[in-house]
Amino acid sequence: MLRQSLSVAPPPLGTLTQARGSVDAFFDAEFAVTGFTTAANVTGWAAVTLPLGEVGGLPVGVQLMAPGEAVLLWVAAQLEQAMPWADRPPPSSPTRSANAARHDEARREGWRPRLMSDFTLSGR
Repeated sequence: MLRQSLSVAPPPLGTLTQARGSVDAFFDAEFAVTGFTTAANVTGWAAVTLPLGEVGGLPVGVQLMAPGEAVLLWVAAQLEQAMPWADRPPPSSPTRSANAARHDEARREGWRPRLMSDFTLSGR
């Protein structure tokens, strides 16, 4: 199954972590944005969200769901090869700027991000 990850365009950084005053208000705000991801929980299917699009400089996720992990991971690896996202950092933020320096240093030292295709499923 293919569907969008969020039910709205990507909210501004920090939107979902704001205090809401009550647990109910928190979950109302959370589910208004992330409601599509609950389908995987309800069905028990494996799911992965991949940052395959962009709106206003923010990543837009596409959620893939399948009854088994093997096909799901294979498709995710194929999409990652066709549309790599490891070198597409999100827009600047206080956390991004601090992490960016560490990430850039690690790359200079030969580190590379793990790709979906780097993972294998044991026993399959």
